[in-house]
Amino acid sequence: FDCGYRFFCKSPEFFYITVLDYRSGVRRDSEGDQPLHISGSDVLCFELKAGGKVIVRPSGTEPKIKVYALVKGSSLAESENLAIRCAESARDLFVKI
Repeated sequence: FDCGYRFFCKSPEFFYITVLDYRSGVRRDSEGDQPLHISGSDVLCFELKAGGKVIVRPSGTEPKIKVYALVKGSSLAESENLAIRCAESARDLFVKI
């Protein structure tokens, strides 16, 4: 695990510092692995350096991957801008895969 690895490569706001792997029940960060109190769900949560989160999970009813972006800005406009940029980065990432 590389703390600060670029999850979305376009901007440092989207570097992640922690990964929560709910399927295996493990939290991974620079201090190593710790157990989570919840496990069994096919969900990954990336805690971002800038304070937000990106949650990735498969759809339960369709052949889709769902990505949720939780961002923090100093204003509503900044938060909306971060959310749009994060969504664009996620789209670009998954289009390349």
